Amino acid sequence: MDIRHLAAVLLFSLQAFAHATADAPGDILFRDGAESGFHCTLATPGEVTMNLRSARVQPMFRLDGRNFPAQSAHSASFHLIPRDGEPIPLGFSSEASPAAVRVLAGVYDVEYRWVAGSLVPRNHAARVLHGVLLDRDQTLEINVPSQTLSGDLTLNGAGFPAAGATLSLKSLHRLGQVPLGSSPISSYSVRLIPGVYQLHYLSQPRAWASMPANLNAHWGRFEIEPRRSTLDLDLPMVNPLFHFRFDGVQAFGLAAESGRISLRTANGDQVGLGETHEQTAQRRLIPGTYDVHYEWISGSAIAPANTDRRVYSRRSIGDGQHVIDIPTVVVQGELQFNGVRAPDVNSESGRVDLHDRVTGSATPLGWTRYGRYELRIIPGHYDLGYVSIAGTAIAPRNANALFEAGRPMLVEASGPINLVSDWIDTRLTVNGQSFPAFAVESVMLWIRSDKDREPVLVGATNWAGGNGGVRLLRAEYMPIIASVSGAALAPVNTFARLPGRFHSPSPSPGVQTLDLRTAEFQFRFTHNGAPLPGGTSHVARFELRHQQDSVDLGDSLAPSWPRRILTNAETGSDHRGGTLYYSRISGIGPNLPQNTDSPAGCVIFGGDN
Repeated sequence: MDIRHLAAVLLFSLQAFAHATADAPGDILFRDGAESGFHCTLATPGEVTMNLRSARVQPMFRLDGRNFPAQSAHSASFHLIPRDGEPIPLGFSSEASPAAVRVLAGVYDVEYRWVAGSLVPRNHAARVLHGVLLDRDQTLEINVPSQTLSGDLTLNGAGFPAAGATLSLKSLHRLGQVPLGSSPISSYSVRLIPGVYQLHYLSQPRAWASMPANLNAHWGRFEIEPRRSTLDLDLPMVNPLFHFRFDGVQAFGLAAESGRISLRTANGDQVGLGETHEQTAQRRLIPGTYDVHYEWISGSAIAPANTDRRVYSRRSIGDGQHVIDIPTVVVQGELQFNGVRAPDVNSESGRVDLHDRVTGSATPLGWTRYGRYELRIIPGHYDLGYVSIAGTAIAPRNANALFEAGRPMLVEASGPINLVSDWIDTRLTVNGQSFPAFAVESVMLWIRSDKDREPVLVGATNWAGGNGGVRLLRAEYMPIIASVSGAALAPVNTFARLPGRFHSPSPSPGVQTLDLRTAEFQFRFTHNGAPLPGGTSHVARFELRHQQDSVDLGDSLAPSWPRRILTNAETGSDHRGGTLYYSRISGIGPNLPQNTDSPAGCVIFGGDN
């Protein structure tokens, strides 16, 4: 198996780490490293040479197959968009001879951004080329099609009557946004790139007396073909009346028992209907399908405590009257640690939360020091979460963890909630040897299960009594190490996960030990097979990353010093490695790639590590 194929297998298998998911930037380019133009290097301890491949790109800008207007008063800018990293300026459309740009070899999109004038398309952030492979010196011709579109812009057949709303066309296919104007308005005329668009409506409270209260609405679907010159846009509006109820009874009329009601859509629109103690609400809005949400404000005798709960899904809202009836239930039961009622002490305590999978919200259910919970909520199924407050002798130290999925909270007697935990002792060694008991060479040890939203600090290799013991919710835990100090023995990784697991409960009595495998590497960098250009006028910086972990590899000004790096970090594969990230620090011109924070290669650790 050749190196490129091996790298593709390795990198395709990378898994997400907690909130650093598989969509994290460090993993995206790994998967298509071969087609993106960079190569993977098999690194054995000692000196490692990595070659940066780049291409010189000469842009040519065209509008409808001809030159753009030469005036800066009618211009746009162009940028190369890498799969990962910051945009790279290509120049302005008004430039007769834009300068060539050197970039890392790879796959790029080209983005168009309107700057000024009516003779060029008003699109902002429009992807006009997709998936362009730049792996050799070349001329890149960028042709932008355009057309002028005009028409009436109305609300229920009449012009938008008051200030406070902005309207635009928003592309459904990555052609950005085209502003049409602000209210009051009744017509528009604009040059744009042909494509498929929606009408985008944004409003402020001052507009709601006569226009829709939608904050961020998307309406319609319009195919704007190259020869189309007119399009009338008439946004519908209704003015329904809403009635608020709890358990079939009109909501309490005092603010002491109240919640907030809103309509929401999947694409980010929201209409605030008001607070339940107002009992009714009338709102102008765009008719359509909405989710109805409730958020607690005050009270506990009538208003449920949910911080954010969807009470109706995909409800059709038009003219007429609509009843929003919110069911409630008072749930109660005992809070336990390992089957025993939790003690009434602050020094050993935590909080149990109800987690809503739809909204992502957390509603505090009860504190363990009281030994029980009792709360009025909207009935349903919830995930149970635990937040450590103090202690580790009885109370688990998990900072923020889910410990039970889909708990039915439907009736008053919802049963005891039992937090099962175990005490585990941990120890780290490095290359089969014990860490010294002093701070010069040490790492921090964190652990995390699939249920933890935050890692748990266990200890450091230089702490008295070893790496440390901790009480944790019963689960399998991934160890994570972070460099504290040293380089002769301790790895310099900032946040690397290890391939082994700590178990709660321990499969056998005693300390659970994991060994860090490290080796010393000295990285050297070349550019298209030649030494990097010297001097402070052209400087680049290098970093090795995998998910949340990183290793600083220095810059191009001086030779890289040796780094001790973890070679058995977990990557979801039998092979260990990371992505080489490149950033230009200074210098504009053809000598170094202009990329910032972009992948330039990958490393696979092999050999005798």
